[in-house]
Amino acid sequence: MYNSKYFIIILTILMFSFFNKVDAKYEKIFFDHTIKNINNEVIDLNQYKGKTILLVNVASKCGFTKQYTGLQELFEKYRDKGFYVIGVPSNQFGGQEPGSNAEIKDFCETNFNITFPLTDKVDVKGDNAHEIYKWAKNNYGTSTVPKWNFHKILINKEGKIEDTFNSFVTPMSEKIINKISQAILSIKEVIIYGKENLIYKKFSQDIKNVLAEFCVLNEFRIRVHIKLIVLFQLYLTSKTT
Repeated sequence: MYNSKYFIIILTILMFSFFNKVDAKYEKIFFDHTIKNINNEVIDLNQYKGKTILLVNVASKCGFTKQYTGLQELFEKYRDKGFYVIGVPSNQFGGQEPGSNAEIKDFCETNFNITFPLTDKVDVKGDNAHEIYKWAKNNYGTSTVPKWNFHKILINKEGKIEDTFNSFVTPMSEKIINKISQAILSIKEVIIYGKENLIYKKFSQDIKNVLAEFCVLNEFRIRVHIKLIVLFQLYLTSKTT
């Protein structure tokens, strides 16, 4: 039987990491907005409520255009777990998205077999930026403002901004994979999918027991802060050596 103090310590860490998260007081969330799709039809983003979204401003003639491959792979990998990529064409950076919506759609489907949603071509910065990007800047700060094509904004299930990634961070990078995994899975789901999680495999049985009990005590969904748990695991290891 694991020591009850382990449960108290890890419970404190998890609760602190959840409630201590810096979070703006959103008047609106991502799902309150609308945007036209590549076919010029209005998308009510409320249809994605409860999903995790990676919002990416894209371009067809950019050095980063090859990231379409990784974005499609990412979408296919996590779609069944409630994850979507939304590509937002924009011609604001080097004039590298000069085509019409029809040309952009054809380029993406022909060259990259893109199946994730694409929006109408819009501005993503400045006075004429689409309302989604103005909302992002107002609620999360300048890190949401794209500096170039293929800037990425991760939006969690609550419709709030989880993190941002610059153009150099590739879609299938460990940094993005880890963030998406934390955003889409609850603690209970991490345990369920634990056999696929290399970090979880390294946990002692004590930690696994604590996580299981934590799930039973909490009805709400809470994201796992893997790094904190790993640090706790290292602490326990150091105490036994």
